[in-house]
Amino acid sequence: MTSDPGLRAEVSLARRLGISYKRLKGWEPVTTYTYDGDGRLVSSRPEVEWDETEQAWMSALDAYEASLCEHCGLPRDVCHAPTLEGRVKVPPPSRCHVHTAMLRAQNDRASYNQSVANKGGARMGQYDAALSWGFTLPEPATSVTPTSPARQR
Repeated sequence: MTSDPGLRAEVSLARRLGISYKRLKGWEPVTTYTYDGDGRLVSSRPEVEWDETEQAWMSALDAYEASLCEHCGLPRDVCHAPTLEGRVKVPPPSRCHVHTAMLRAQNDRASYNQSVANKGGARMGQYDAALSWGFTLPEPATSVTPTSPARQR
């Protein structure tokens, strides 16, 4: 799992889909039918999807993920190595301007709610954590191309 990112991605996808790795790769179970002497169906038994091999794939993925640092996501034997001390370079952060705008809008709402409450108004904002915040991109959108279509409204 550690040395093959492609395999890791496929097993991870199978887990997210709730199917075995072999089913992701196209496997379909074969059902064996048993008949009595008169030709009547007595039983049917499909192949097991989650055999020992498929369970081992998921266990290997769990073990790999458990070996990752909870802070940076790299394997602990890499990021905790004493030889890296003082040698890691961190580039400047980048900013998601959509998330920044949504945080500013949420902060503005909280400030407004507090000012209303300070003037003796009705308590507002009690359930603001349940609000869904969307955004619109400026027109023309040719100058702004989101890298992910998710959350665009």
